[in-house]
Amino acid sequence: TTGSGEVLAGLEVPLLRDRALDSRRAGTAAAELGVERATRQLDAARLGYFTAALASYWDWVAAGRQLSVARALLTMAEVRDTQLADAVALGQIAAIERTDNQRAIFQRRSALASAQRLFEQASIDLSLYYRGADGAPLRPSLDRLPPLPATAPGPEPDEAAEVTAALAR
Repeated sequence: TTGSGEVLAGLEVPLLRDRALDSRRAGTAAAELGVERATRQLDAARLGYFTAALASYWDWVAAGRQLSVARALLTMAEVRDTQLADAVALGQIAAIERTDNQRAIFQRRSALASAQRLFEQASIDLSLYYRGADGAPLRPSLDRLPPLPATAPGPEPDEAAEVTAALAR
């Protein structure tokens, strides 16, 4: 009854209940969402794979550059050693200078060995991503390093202006 004493009665008939979404449609929608989720997970996994491959590549490039620098430094020290040997033989410098350079040569040989190990490890790491046509891992060699970018030469200095500025200071 209501507050004024009337009797109300009602009947609820679910004629339109679940009309927009039945179990078949719900299953189809859930499957579509599952496919989209799996696609996004696959894209994320691919992105992670490419990111790791790219990081491995640049580690390999850096290790190759370090190896090249270590070789160049050792070569310079060995050339300097022959020059120092001639200077010592002529009596121009003390023998200790050559001995100190020979110590530097041993240090640079040690640095070269470390750089070679680092490069080999970087090559092995890169071979996880770098494959041949048959799918076998390939270990890239030092000659596969990309060339350094060319640098643009700076403007030619004006020697007269530089001397004038130096004298003014």
